[in-house]
Amino acid sequence: MGAGGIFHLCGRIVDGRINRDADGGSVLYEARHTGGGRKRHWAAAAIMAMAAWMPAVTGDALPERTRTVPQETEPVFYPFTPVQLALRPGERLEYEARWMGFPAGTLVLECRWPANKGDHEAYYVRAKIVLNNLTNPFYKVDNEAISIINKEDGSSDQFTLRRNEGAVRQRENVVYDYAKMLAVYTRRSPNKPDEKHEVSVQLLDKVVDPFSFLYYLRGTELRPQKDVYMLVNTSQRNWNMRVRTLKRMKLTVPRGEFNALKIEPVASFPGLIERRGRMYLYVEETTHVPLLIQTDIPIGSITFSLSGSANSPLDEAGDGDVEGTPAGKAAAGKTAAAERDEGEKGVAEEEGGGKR
Repeated sequence: MGAGGIFHLCGRIVDGRINRDADGGSVLYEARHTGGGRKRHWAAAAIMAMAAWMPAVTGDALPERTRTVPQETEPVFYPFTPVQLALRPGERLEYEARWMGFPAGTLVLECRWPANKGDHEAYYVRAKIVLNNLTNPFYKVDNEAISIINKEDGSSDQFTLRRNEGAVRQRENVVYDYAKMLAVYTRRSPNKPDEKHEVSVQLLDKVVDPFSFLYYLRGTELRPQKDVYMLVNTSQRNWNMRVRTLKRMKLTVPRGEFNALKIEPVASFPGLIERRGRMYLYVEETTHVPLLIQTDIPIGSITFSLSGSANSPLDEAGDGDVEGTPAGKAAAGKTAAAERDEGEKGVAEEEGGGKR
């Protein structure tokens, strides 16, 4: 608006009254002369001050208030990058959970047994998170996740989640059908396990799931200033995830002292436990085995520190007393056949809707 338009408007200010149009958008002044030079000078000063920060427009008309409407854009998804994994059946990693500095439970990661999935071999991996009596009175957690991972390229063939967390009771199974490029979700009610609801979600490429990505990272190159990208399918959606390697460092956990990388998975999807805010992973520098997991949950910050391991890449290097750890004793207590039978039974019951 030019200076002439401003002074023209100043001469037509009403007695401090402002009207809005029917949709509440435009601000309009009534066109009626007022008496008194002092009032007009005050109004002129006020409007000239407004003009100093109002965006420039053409002509002498007051601009209407505008809203920015989000434009529909085609999302860009990260293509899947195959990786080579060499997991060992019987691998077991045990973590000590701490909340507000106090022992609060355990996390166990296991590679249970290899399986045949049609034209390829796959790994069966399992995670179990249990918080103890410290948090149970106000936030109970007893979650279990199972992933079946393609041995040849690290993609996820199947993901099963049994969540008992706070007030949430969820049982969900996802089968990734790459021939049809569909993720088939089957959800069951804990109270009515015979009733199931199925939803198919279009896949854009091969994917990892919220658990298997921890193993997928073992086949990637992690170094500062180099990000890793992956496509995660969960919660009936495809999610982009960027993994940032922040720095190298020395890290001491109950399992020992290690050269570590601090990394941050940047994503918005829910994980194995309900997450609030950012999550940081500390992995061993060469094997990329998780050493410490730090995240926020609804009751505050919680950490999972590696306290024991068996048959893992860390143990292959001869680091630490494997047989004497709880993880080593647990791994030695089961035969490969027993592991396979237990795992096959669990997956079959989940697919068939049976109780465990």
